[in-house]
Amino acid sequence: MKAGPSSRDDVSGESAAAADQERLRLQIRRPRSSGSADAPDRRRLVFLVGLAVVLAAVLAWRLLPGDDARDDRRDAQAQAVASVENLMSFDDGEVVAELRSGDETALLTDEYAGKYVSSVRDSIGDLAAGSRLTVRTEVTAAGLVEVADDRVELLLALRVRSGTADNPGAETTSLVRVVMSDVDQQWRVHRIETL
Repeated sequence: MKAGPSSRDDVSGESAAAADQERLRLQIRRPRSSGSADAPDRRRLVFLVGLAVVLAAVLAWRLLPGDDARDDRRDAQAQAVASVENLMSFDDGEVVAELRSGDETALLTDEYAGKYVSSVRDSIGDLAAGSRLTVRTEVTAAGLVEVADDRVELLLALRVRSGTADNPGAETTSLVRVVMSDVDQQWRVHRIETL
């Protein structure tokens, strides 16, 4: 018997199908080479993401205050609180002695010292000496309004207790705007303004 073309085709058809399956199996297992069409897109994406991260870091470094700036602001605020509590608190007659000694003016800029001394002498000096007036000022809240390299403006909320030995007096609250200036690397009061 002679084998016909159909049996030969069946054998070669089966081996061709097996070869196709083997190629498909190898293609699925084989990772794409770096020369594939998606590789440049992936590299471009990685590059762009990296560039965005670097740009964000540079902008954050340039725009956000550094540790030194935060420390300066914190120092200015702490000095403003301490200075205002000291400048706006006194006991019976000590305000006159303090003005004479110049201790209080060490907290002030030279420009503001003269204005402060004359203002205190005019408004409370005689009253405090004659009536044994006592004033205690406490800063209850502080917030930055404006910040520059050598100048900081703050708003301070105050609780003021005033009275005499005969009359304990009352407690009031007020709000003041304080401008601090950096004088020889020390924060000093440049202006106090009651709002």
